[in-house]
Amino acid sequence: MKEEIKPLDKDYILETPLKVDTKFTKKGVNYHVRGVSIVDDVWTFPKGWESDGATVVWDGPIDRKTGLPKILPATLIHDFGYDELRYNPHKFPYNRRELDVLFYVLMRKTGFRFAKLYFIGVRMFGRVAQFFAGLNDKLKK
Repeated sequence: MKEEIKPLDKDYILETPLKVDTKFTKKGVNYHVRGVSIVDDVWTFPKGWESDGATVVWDGPIDRKTGLPKILPATLIHDFGYDELRYNPHKFPYNRRELDVLFYVLMRKTGFRFAKLYFIGVRMFGRVAQFFAGLNDKLKK
């Protein structure tokens, strides 16, 4: 059974490493919703923010400094982004492909050896997962 990741105990600030690839650089972005802010390439998740990590698979090794999975930055951005694509698709400044590539690059940055496999998984099944999440939202209403 997958272990729950505890809520963040402080604000989590993450600068994305994609500045070298201008296709994915988001200069001029100023997006704020549900306590999360994205300003240019800096994403800030507030204290108390919760994540299930890599939703249905292993979260990878734990970072000894933080006590959190090393791929947490990748999963935070990816999960938040997919939620925004579902609820605010016309306002959110990233598309699904950009989020998936960012997920992959952030995992690779940590040295996570299953990054390519996880990337293939989100590319193949991300749209299906979004569909069922949206369907679930409609059934709850």
